[in-house]
Amino acid sequence: MNWNILGFIQQTQNELIDELSIKVNQLSKGVAACDQLAEKHGSSRNVVSVLYAVIQEELFDSSGAMSLDGTAYQLRLFKQSMRKYVEELLDAGLVVQAEKRPMKMRVSESMKRVLGMGALF
Repeated sequence: MNWNILGFIQQTQNELIDELSIKVNQLSKGVAACDQLAEKHGSSRNVVSVLYAVIQEELFDSSGAMSLDGTAYQLRLFKQSMRKYVEELLDAGLVVQAEKRPMKMRVSESMKRVLGMGALF
């Protein structure tokens, strides 16, 4: 019986490592997408930081949606500035509004394809 438990633990650890490897690969694609956003569209460092934070939330958090207030706090940005950065990402189709009050955003379907398939914009 003890071996079965250890075997189960080993199998679960392997599955978690595989899942984490996939997410790290997807995050690398997110970094490339952020770099392209800055390069091709001349987006500010703050806009790129917001997109990167939303991508991380999508990949590693269970809710997947990130609040405007929480993102502003995490990145140490003013809420008024955050609204401008989020509007730029919404207009570019990189994020979508998940909730209105409080305002929450998540990555768009096109960005999910970028993260999953590696095609950029």
